[in-house]
Amino acid sequence: MRIVLDANVLVSGVFWAGPPYRVLSLWAHERVQVLASEPILQEYAEVLRDLGLARGEMRLAESRITFIFQHAALIDVRTRIVACRDPDDSISLS
Repeated sequence: MRIVLDANVLVSGVFWAGPPYRVLSLWAHERVQVLASEPILQEYAEVLRDLGLARGEMRLAESRITFIFQHAALIDVRTRIVACRDPDDSISLS
């Protein structure tokens, strides 16, 4: 199964237990494939660094960023589709 993770789900899975953690575990065990564009990867890194710094867990944040960049399937998005109720979740391609 191929999925795109919301940054909030990713962060929750990295720093706390629960369903988001289980999703990341499925990814780590190659049960799901995470798709991401370059802007999404940058958003993941930014939010993980911000929270890692705030929680004093930069080593954890950086190790997860490395994993993400090595294991996410990079997709090239050429068409912008506005399908999110939250405008912050619509990644601009410009």
